[in-house]
Order: sequence, then C-alpha cells, then structure tokens
Amino acid sequence: MKKYGERLCRKLTRCWRQFRRSRRTTLMLAQDFAACNVSRQSILSLPFEELAGRITSPTTLRSVKALLARIESRFMLSSASHPNISKIDHLLNRIFPPNKRGPSRNGHGTMRTSVNGSIDSPRGRNLSGRKATFCQRPVMKERERYPARVFLCAYMIIGHPEAVFSSRGDHESTLSEAASKLLPEFEKLITIILDGPPSTYVTEPSSPSFGDQSKALDADGSGNKPFSAQLAEFDAAWCSYLYHFVAWKVQDAHVLEEDLIRVAYQLELSMIQKCDGADVTHDNQAIQKQVLEDQKLLRERILHLTGTEGVSRLERALFEARNQCSEARKNGHPLPSPFGSPQKAKSPVQSPRAFPDRSSLDPKELLSPQETPAVAQAAKYLDNEKLVNEMLHEPDYNFTDSKYCEKENSDGMGEMHAHIRRIMEDAFWDGVLEGLEKVPPDYKRIIGLMQELKQELTNLVPDGWKQELNESLDEQIFLQVLESSSQDYDYFRRLLDYALDIVLKLGAPARDDDAKTSHCSLVQELSQISSEMGEKSRKSFALALVKGLRFILEQVQIVKADISAARIQALIPVIQGSAGVEYLQRAFSKRFSVPAGSIDGSCNSQLPKTAQWLAEVELNVEESKKEIEDSRSAFRASIPGNNRTSAGFPLSTMRTGGGMAIVGVPATTTAEDTSRGVGEPCALKWHSYEARVQLGVLNIISRTQALTEDNVPETFHMNLHRLRKAQNEYQRLLILTTGLLLLRQNAVAEGMSGTKLDEFLKMGKDRLDDKLKNEMISLPKVGDILADISLSLNSAVATNSELMIRMLVRSLSPDDAVFKRVSSVIHSALKARILLGKGREGGALVNAALQRVGASCLEGAVVDLGSNLARLASVSCLIHGPWYTLLVSSNQHSMETTD
Repeated sequence: MKKYGERLCRKLTRCWRQFRRSRRTTLMLAQDFAACNVSRQSILSLPFEELAGRITSPTTLRSVKALLARIESRFMLSSASHPNISKIDHLLNRIFPPNKRGPSRNGHGTMRTSVNGSIDSPRGRNLSGRKATFCQRPVMKERERYPARVFLCAYMIIGHPEAVFSSRGDHESTLSEAASKLLPEFEKLITIILDGPPSTYVTEPSSPSFGDQSKALDADGSGNKPFSAQLAEFDAAWCSYLYHFVAWKVQDAHVLEEDLIRVAYQLELSMIQKCDGADVTHDNQAIQKQVLEDQKLLRERILHLTGTEGVSRLERALFEARNQCSEARKNGHPLPSPFGSPQKAKSPVQSPRAFPDRSSLDPKELLSPQETPAVAQAAKYLDNEKLVNEMLHEPDYNFTDSKYCEKENSDGMGEMHAHIRRIMEDAFWDGVLEGLEKVPPDYKRIIGLMQELKQELTNLVPDGWKQELNESLDEQIFLQVLESSSQDYDYFRRLLDYALDIVLKLGAPARDDDAKTSHCSLVQELSQISSEMGEKSRKSFALALVKGLRFILEQVQIVKADISAARIQALIPVIQGSAGVEYLQRAFSKRFSVPAGSIDGSCNSQLPKTAQWLAEVELNVEESKKEIEDSRSAFRASIPGNNRTSAGFPLSTMRTGGGMAIVGVPATTTAEDTSRGVGEPCALKWHSYEARVQLGVLNIISRTQALTEDNVPETFHMNLHRLRKAQNEYQRLLILTTGLLLLRQNAVAEGMSGTKLDEFLKMGKDRLDDKLKNEMISLPKVGDILADISLSLNSAVATNSELMIRMLVRSLSPDDAVFKRVSSVIHSALKARILLGKGREGGALVNAALQRVGASCLEGAVVDLGSNLARLASVSCLIHGPWYTLLVSSNQHSMETTD
C-alpha cells in the first residue's frame, strides 16, 4: 500500500510539472498579464497611439487570450451545477460571424469538421502542398466566452472614448458605463489570483500595477469575496458589457448601411437619367455596366454588415427609385435629383433601430408598420418568389410548419434577429408601462393600443359581430375607467375574456388548448397583482393593463398568421403546377434582364457563371457517357436472363487485406423498380440540356471551395442553401467512407471476415454516423472513435490513437491516393443515382460503385443525397429550360466549330 501511495505521488508530481510546462498555471497566466502593464490606472496617462500599440501587441493579445480562456474554463467548472448560466452565444455570433476561411491545421496536426461538414483547424493556419485541405468551407468555430479583443476594447473605451466613439449617444454612454463596471471586477479577480484571498494577505501585492487596487479592496471591504463569487461577478459584468457592445456595433452597422444605400440610390437615379430612354450607345452601356458593378460591391458590403435584411432594404430603395422615375415620367414631372438621399426622395429606407428609444416608439411601429405601397409591393414580390421556389422544391411543403418552426439561417443570424426582435418588443412595452406609472399617468399609448386591438378584431370578424364588438370594446368608456383611478380589475378582466373568446372562435382549434392555458396563467397573475394595495396598487394595475393587452394582441397576430397560412396552403396545388414555374421564369427574367427569347450572346453576357458552368460540363459529357454506358452494359450482361449468376460488375476492389464479393442488386426495391422490367433500360438523352444540368449539379457540390453566390450559376442563387446542405452531406460521406476503410483494414489484419466483418463494419458505421452529427467534432476525435471501435477486435495490441489520427488526416488530403479513390467512388455512385433514378439499374450501379471501397452500408445515404440532387436539377430544368437550351446549343456549336 505504501509503494502504491509513493508511486501515485510521483505520478501526480510528474503530471503537475508537465501541466506547468505545457499549459501553465492560472497564477502564471495572471502574472504574464500583469507584466503587460495594462490596467485602469496606467491607461489614463498613456496617449492614444501608445495605448493602442500596447493593447494590440502580440504579447498582450497572447497573454490576455490565454488568461481569459483559463478564466472561462474555471467559470464553467464552478457553474456546472447551476443551469441558469447566462447564454451569450447569440451576441458572440453577432460580433464574430461564421469564418469563411478554409480549413487549416494546427501544430498538433489536428483538424475538425465544421457545422457545414468541412474540416478546419482550431488555430487557423492554412495547409499547403500535400497537406492542403480537401475542401474550403465556411467554418463555425467554437466561440470563446470572453474574446480577447472585445475585452481589450474596454480599456480603449475608458482611456480614450473620444477616439473610439464618433458620437456620444445613449448607446455610447451605456457602453462606457458597462466598461467602467467590467474592468474593476476583472482587476479584483486578478488581485485574488495574484495575492490570494483577502484573509491571507501577509505580504505586499505581487504586481505593482494592482497595488492601489488591492488597498482599495481592503479599504471598502469589496474584496472579501471568495474566488468563485468574484468570478460570477466578473461574468455578470461581462455579459452586460457584451450586450451593450453588440448594441453599439449594430447601431454603427445600420448607420453605415444607410450611407451605402444612399450611394446606391443616387447611382440608380443618375443612371436612369443618363441612359433610360436614350439611344443605346457604347457610352450608355459602359455607364450601365459600371453602375451595376458598383451596386454589386455595395450589395456585398451591406450583406456583410447587416445580412439579407439589409440587402432587402437596398432592393426596396432601388425599386422605389425606379418607381419614382417611372411615375415622374408618366405624370410629366421632372425626375428626382440624383444628389439627394433616399429620405429626401421619399425612399423607404430608414435607419433601423435594433435597440430603439422606449419613449419614441409608436404602437403602430411595432404592431403594424406602415410602408409606402411601392415598398410593400417590392417586399411582397421578393417574399413571394422565395415562397413559390420552396413549394416547387418540396412536394410536401407545409406553410404553417415553415412559419412557426424555429430554423437557423445559413449565416447563423436567426437567433440574433429573434433576440433583437424580443428586445424591441420589450422596450416598447416598457415604454407603455412607464407612461402609465407617471404622475399624472399618460393614457395616450394605452388607448392607442386598445384602438389597435379593436381595429384588428373588426377586420377579422364577420359583419354580424361588429356591432357587439364596437359596444364591448368602447375606447371612450375604457378611457373614463382609467381616468377615474378606480382600478377596476373586474372591468378589465371582462374585456380580456371577451377579446379572448373572439380569438378562440376565429383561431385554429389546434391552438385552443395553448391559448386557454396561457389565459389561465395570466388570470392567476392578474389576481395576485390585484391583491396589492396603496401606491403599489396603482403601479400593479398599470402592469396588469400592459400584460393583458400584450397577451391579447399577440394572440390576434397568431390568428392573422393562421388565416394567411390557410389561404396560402390552399394555393399550393396550383403553385406546384405550371403557374409556379411560369411565375419563377418571369421573376428570373426580370432579375437578370434575360427574356426567355434572348439571343445567345445576350444570354452569355447576362448569365456568365451559368454559361461557364455548362461549358465546363460539356467538356466531360463524353467521359461520363462512356462510364455510365459501360457500367450499364456490364449490368445487363450479368443478370440471370443472360446466363449470369450474379448482377455485379467486373470492377477492381480497393486493397484492404482481403477480397470482397461484388453484389449489384440493391437492398430494397421501390415502385419505380417494379414498374420497369429488369431488362428495360432507362432512356438517357445525352444531347439534352437536362443531362448536363444533372451532371453539373454533381460537379458543384463536389467542389473543394465553399459555395457562395459568386461561384455558383445564377440559376441556382435561390437554392444556394440546398447546394450547401448537399455539399455538407457529400463531405460527410467522404469522411464516413474513409473511416470505414481504416476499420476494414484493421479488421482484416486481425483475421476477421464474412458475417462478422459485415457486422463489425455496420457497428462502426452507426457509431461514426452518430458522432458526425455533432457540428464541431474534430478529426482527432474521429480518430479516437476509430481507435476505440478497433479495440472491440480483441487484438493483442491496442490500436494507437495517434497513429489512427495521422492515417485519417493523411487519407483526407486531396493529393492522397485513398482520397482520390474514395471521392471518385462517391462521385460515380451519385452520378448513377442522378442519371438512372431509383430503378434496379440505377440501384445496382450505386451498390457496385460503393462496393469498390467496401462502403455498401452507405447506399441509403448516397441514394438520399442523389434523390435530392435529382430533384434540384429537375426543378431547375423546368424553370430555366429556355435559357439552358440557348447556352447548351451555343456550347455545342462552339465545339463543333473548333473541331
């Protein structure tokens, strides 16, 4: 026992020394930060240039980042038992949008798959040569709770606010106040780390920079907190600071967005005045081209600043500019001045306030924003186009589900937008409550809300109900009750009950239970509020008014949404027919200025990326044709009707230590399989544009770079999110297949074969598939899982985890033979599924292709991905067929001329 204790002691000592060398202790990290001489006292005496240089120096950034990362880990450990930890991921995502750099490798050779299915490195250094990554995907890195640069901004804000802020408004003032509260809490925490808890102070402080602070802590008693309590205080101050920092950044982004929209607006008006209605000359064409390029750059900048909502506001401004010129020309008025701003020219663009002033919000601003008819028409047009596109691509599309199910946006901003919307709503209702609590109370806004409620219900109810509604919701009586100061809870509760009864009659029956439950909770809350007396009772009645009206108005909005959803749901069968296709054709023609009857040259110039894409596909059509037709011939020659005993293909297998039988019959059959006989071939029109679009879609998702609007054909801009999702699944299949190859190699080396080998690979596939659902799993983690699965082989020597990781990373390098083999097989399998469908012939080719690398267990996933791509290509051919016909004919004519 004594020997065991001594051995354990030596092991602990060795581990501690290794930790001190590799990761360093919290005290060491705090001492490194203190050596940077960045504190509240020091920054006040430094000029701006020197302070900026000190804060942005690599030493400071490295020290602060390491210290904050350690503080975060300590905070997470100390808060593990408290589930109410503040969630700030939405704020961090707002500051740091998803990184669009390609994957990279760190010093330990570790890589990880991102939420999009790509592979990235925690440290962001790019690979090159043989070590280059096989894909360039937008990566969603794991967010640090305390980003170093954002934290160091607090010192700049305190030290030189005049240099940081371009103006001093409410956002700047609140951010300065939050920064002034954050830094003392942080420096108290550093003092505790450096000098220990207050009760243990027996020596002078370790750092001169924090000496004055230490004395202040002892003097006012604020330092008599344990480390965990001070850690919680720092985190609370950080959350407040981060919130106000994001509010400030959002405001700045919207101000810049307004300036950019004004520039685009002026360019549009100037171009219309110069070129519209004039003869088509070389100068006019040059002006139009330059303006379109400038507006494209502005659109990209706005997209980066405020996302798709900002781009939508830009499109509305441009639409309004064109509409103004059209109406001015129609009425014989002079055209608007191109040197004005959208506001002066009655543009719809206003600087959106993500965090509005409570006192300045109008009830209609939140509940029913008023827009000009032209703006409403432009917004409706854009939304309708997206809606019709979704209906055509999703046969079982359900409008209600899409409206009420929370879905993240592709750029990750959905949660932030919802959070901003909640903040705006809370700010509005807080403003209403403040008005009621004034002495004397301000009833203007609450009466406006009652009128709003009455108007909303009047627009919804049948004519026979309107008289009773007007009598029950009489705003004059309501005002008299308020001004009497009687605090008549019974009268207010009767109003709420009546309004809710109407809502239940109009709304969907499926929502009745939820509405009734929420109403009961509200009634109980109002009963508790009404029991309070005195001065507090007046404020409680105001609170009850606000809560009750907010609840009813929210229910009315849900009813209106349900009614709209029901109407649109009834139109889905019509839209999914020829009407939807024709609508999207007109929208596409208008957006890219390419009528369906355009000549070849116009089509090539207006759709350059689509033309280039189809030209690249044209070069490989013959190769794809030979590959597919040879495989089909082999399949037809191997079926029993031709005296063959197997339905496989004479294709080589990948060397993994053992032979593999080739089986070409798919595991399952479908209605399409049975409708076509085994000997009936699937007709392929290799000279048609449909075949080229099908092959081209596959080429797009198998690219190594991230997909954006800049590198996909114009015909797929509306479905960029579908292409990205397909590319993610394609890359996931590459990782799964490579992992199964490594598992097969280990299993065959251990002598496993037959049924046991199949069962082992199926178990490995299930475990890998489950783990790869994790958005941020890293390649080292995948390698560890593969090593753990290999342990079940009962080998005498356990598989080395580091060796497995190195093999996996090497096999996923683009220049590696294994990667080329795997990607070729997945590409061939998908090609067979897209071109030949779900019939026996297509299924046999898919299965045979996957058997080359022993991945037949992935047939279901490949078939699903191929089905999605086939659907995407099919719908695109329906919508963009006229333009594809012109471009393909032009490409074929060019090749014939060259030959």
